[in-house]
Amino acid sequence: MTILQSTGQPRFDADAADIFRRWRVKPGPTREIKVPITSIMDGKRKPVRIPLTAGGITSG
Repeated sequence: MTILQSTGQPRFDADAADIFRRWRVKPGPTREIKVPITSIMDGKRKPVRIPLTAGGITSG
C-alpha cells in the first residue's frame, strides 16, 4: 500500500494506513484501487467513520 498524498499529520496517516491494511478484497480483475479521503481538522476529536462494505471490501 502506498500513500499518494499525506494529510500533513503523520499520526493520522499512519492510523489510516493501518486501517486500510486490514481490508479484505474479493479477487477480481482490479489490482490497484485509489481511495480518496477528505479530512477536516477543526481541533475537536471526533471518530472517523469510513464505510468498508462497498465494492466487495470488508474490514477485518
